[in-house]
Amino acid sequence: MERRLLLASFLTLIVIYGYQLMFVKAPQPGTTSAPAKAQTSVAPDASQAPAPATTAGTGSGQAQATISEASERQVVVETASIQAVLSNRGAEILHWRLKDYKDINGRPVDLVPSGVPPTEPRPFSLAFDDSGLTTRGRDALYRISGDSGGRLDATTATRTLVFEYEDASGFHVRKEFGFEPNTYIVQFSANVRMGASELNPTVALGPSLGDLTPQPANAGFFRRATQTPPEALVHANGKVARTALGRLGSENVQEGAFRFAGVDDLYFMAAVTGQARTRAVYRPVTVPVDADTQRQFVAASFRFD
Repeated sequence: MERRLLLASFLTLIVIYGYQLMFVKAPQPGTTSAPAKAQTSVAPDASQAPAPATTAGTGSGQAQATISEASERQVVVETASIQAVLSNRGAEILHWRLKDYKDINGRPVDLVPSGVPPTEPRPFSLAFDDSGLTTRGRDALYRISGDSGGRLDATTATRTLVFEYEDASGFHVRKEFGFEPNTYIVQFSANVRMGASELNPTVALGPSLGDLTPQPANAGFFRRATQTPPEALVHANGKVARTALGRLGSENVQEGAFRFAGVDDLYFMAAVTGQARTRAVYRPVTVPVDADTQRQFVAASFRFD
């Protein structure tokens, strides 16, 4: 039987269900709620103090950062199941390492691929209709609260990290990540506004999943791929529908009230799940390794109504 793990996210009011709820027992409507916030808090250290005023590039000029941090830094999150590394640059996930699963080199499997083009978004980056806002949000240095000295221990209880950025133009982003001790789930919410207007961003997972073994660039009868390539999937109308990487074209858009949507391969799955109408956009990403081999990923992004 295939073994699948879940890296899931949600925007505000979208409820997360674990793997066992997705595939073993259907959730009962109206009986779930967003998990409670952690009951303990950590006093912010000096690195969490508001940074001196800086400027952030936009499509039309410069805006002074009013909520930010002075320099780029990372936070390492430990649960019983995963080690996650997040950066305050863009408030994105850099690594999602599975403690109980090893790669061919004996290291924990990392579901965030390395070596992808820098133009590709990282997990939980945000995109807007205004490309200038997209760039500004991804380049910004967010103020982090909830960690202690760049670490967060969520091995025994759910813990939360908050990333916040604001500049003088009124652009404000608040991202919240909740980590559970014994699951592969991250609970995510984003609140974004420009002045008094709320914005509804697209949430990117980026290329998924992990560092795939390089495959022949020109596969044929004598040069066959040895690894199942990732594919796009959605759960709609009581069943899972998958789209093979080779059938995505340059872009594949699917819309609906999906139970979950994401990317999977033979062993792992990264998905968003909830009860809102979702616009899922998939596209293939090919990363050449050398003249004869390449790695192929499915990049996914989601927008919720």
